Amino acid sequence: DMVTRVRDLLAIARKDDQIKALLLDIDSPGGGVTASDIIYHELKKFRAETQKPIVALFGDVAASGGYYVAMAADHVVARRTTVTGSIGVISRFVIWAELLAKVGVAVETIKSPNANGGDSLKDIGSGFRPMTEAERALLQALVTEMWQRFVEVVGEGRAGRLELDAVRKLADGRVFTGQQALALKLVDEVGYREAAIKKARELAKSPDARVISL
Repeated sequence: DMVTRVRDLLAIARKDDQIKALLLDIDSPGGGVTASDIIYHELKKFRAETQKPIVALFGDVAASGGYYVAMAADHVVARRTTVTGSIGVISRFVIWAELLAKVGVAVETIKSPNANGGDSLKDIGSGFRPMTEAERALLQALVTEMWQRFVEVVGEGRAGRLELDAVRKLADGRVFTGQQALALKLVDEVGYREAAIKKARELAKSPDARVISL
């Protein structure tokens, strides 16, 4: 999985003194919140322990979790045609209870009790029945907390370039082109691979460093 792969590659880069900087290629629409947060944490830990700079280079898409992990980088380069942003969290539930009723299918669910009174939440999000307001509120609170963490990460990653209040205003799930992201200070530069390599060499103070792929 991607988390394990990133950890393995960082272990290689951590041990090799000849590696002066990391160029992080990101081409991803995102994924799970926890996986994104772990990769972000591992990259930040690598920077702190080795003092080796990280430059993120965006491909076609660097959105949601893809943008999240880039916040561990010292410098972010987007291509003009990159789609990025999507700072937000989403959770979907399909309710098919009415469809099942039309074809004569019923589902009986036996759940563990709720010692606090009321109905058990063990089958929260079930598609076999409508969601209750209490369940909706609980799930909304979870999503909102994860969104707040995302905003916090972007605030840390863009510190000195973008105020936290500005991040919140941009964190409504919308996406941006590379050029739009630059204007909004979500990225540091619009360019191609050579621009990212140049910046990595500059930050590492190694103008003659060769580029290798791991």
